[in-house]
Amino acid sequence: MARSHPAGGSGSQPGSHTGPALRVDGHQRIASVVGDSTVTESPTPRQPLDAVTAAEALQRTVRAGVPLATGLRAYAEECPAASRNGLIGLAETVESGVPVETALESPRHALPPYLAALIRAGLETGQLGTMLEEFLRQQRRGRRVGQQLSLDLIYPLFVIYFSAAIGLLMLIFVVPMFTSIFEDFGLTLPSLTDSMIQLSRLAVYLQIPIAVGMLVSGGLLILMLAGQVVLPMLDRSRWLGGGARAASYSEFCSLLAPLVEAQQSLPRALDACARALSHSRLRTKALLLSQKFDGSQSLEDAADEVGMPVELAHLFRWEQRGAAFGQILRSWADLFTLAAEGRSRVMLAWISPVVVVVVGVFIGLLILSLFLPLIRLTNSLS
Repeated sequence: MARSHPAGGSGSQPGSHTGPALRVDGHQRIASVVGDSTVTESPTPRQPLDAVTAAEALQRTVRAGVPLATGLRAYAEECPAASRNGLIGLAETVESGVPVETALESPRHALPPYLAALIRAGLETGQLGTMLEEFLRQQRRGRRVGQQLSLDLIYPLFVIYFSAAIGLLMLIFVVPMFTSIFEDFGLTLPSLTDSMIQLSRLAVYLQIPIAVGMLVSGGLLILMLAGQVVLPMLDRSRWLGGGARAASYSEFCSLLAPLVEAQQSLPRALDACARALSHSRLRTKALLLSQKFDGSQSLEDAADEVGMPVELAHLFRWEQRGAAFGQILRSWADLFTLAAEGRSRVMLAWISPVVVVVVGVFIGLLILSLFLPLIRLTNSLS
């Protein structure tokens, strides 16, 4: 990590905070406050910082070339209350005289392990700005792909839900009215109509449990739309989970690549990367790999032993190539993203027509079953 002369110089005002500045990408960007006096941190607990929020704050500060505390305070004004408190607490720690490296790794601010490792690597290589920008780009890309996969599944689920709601309303309220008409005229009912009437009587008998089930299902759909429920569900599906798995592989490669390029210890890099993964099963495998790999065997062999996906395990054969291994991981991250997007489009292309056909057939049969006796009655009267 390169250092420059004190930012304030001999002309600084008394009481102002001056100190060495970090060099990022070869330019003086972030002023790091280092005081001579004994520093004590306030024990007041604060909300843990979100990785993306902290990275965006640091990246903006790096780009603007302003003192770290000033940049954090400025960005905090744009954030929600929870993140704002965490950023202001970090700014206060720096202002109190704690070196930026110590402040960023302080348990008080609870920086995510991956972001702390990324910042440490960025400070060591002088590429903090670039690495933060890459991290944010990966997060935005992963969020976009995840949202697309979620929407591709949620759309047909919403179609099924509302179609089922319409069908149940017809069974509970409309079919009984037609049943009364049929009984008044003493009509001989077709088997299709008779089946629908029996189904209607069952729906009327179970209408309270059905109503509760529909409310719960609607809540789950809203939760799926707003949260991170869809991707884990997709991953467990053999036929529908290809896109979700490819997205998780892309996330893994994108997170590991910058730490490998910065020549961080592979076990530490794998551990930090694993803790940042949103995919629970892949996170478990990556944590096992970080504990298993000790240099006594190849990374590829260790990955095979812990059961890492074969799509990732075969990439580890290039672990000895140093920074080139990081470039390989980046390339595969892009390929996995393209694969996830392609599989998402394929899934939407065949799921939507199938859902529309199934729903259309059910509604059509329901309507036909109600009108068949009326058509027979009309023919007999004419």
